[in-house]
Amino acid sequence: MSIVLRTQVKMTENFTFYDTVHELLTIKGITVAQMERDLGMARHHAKKWKQSLPSYKSLIMLADYFGVSIDYLLGRDQSMTPDEIQLLSEYSKLADEQKNAVHALILGFLAQAPVKKDAAM
Repeated sequence: MSIVLRTQVKMTENFTFYDTVHELLTIKGITVAQMERDLGMARHHAKKWKQSLPSYKSLIMLADYFGVSIDYLLGRDQSMTPDEIQLLSEYSKLADEQKNAVHALILGFLAQAPVKKDAAM
């Protein structure tokens, strides 16, 4: 089965809020049911998002849960690639000492290599 991510196709009216959530669930490697449990939602609550948007409170919870902006959830910000979202998700699971080590490693790489043109903007 091939997964088509939003960043691989032009955003259309057929790509719903639920599709965005499903994409993030796939990246995170969890199910809708697990997300609902983690966020204290009723079972099958997310199915409503196929037809309508969640409440503002739910948008905030989802953005925090996935480590993305509300604009990203709503399809207004596509600045992060799926790989970047996955890296941030994994990074958030690290202890502070491990995060410091990763940060130092990244700074070391940046000091050795020229910065990509699109990253400097």
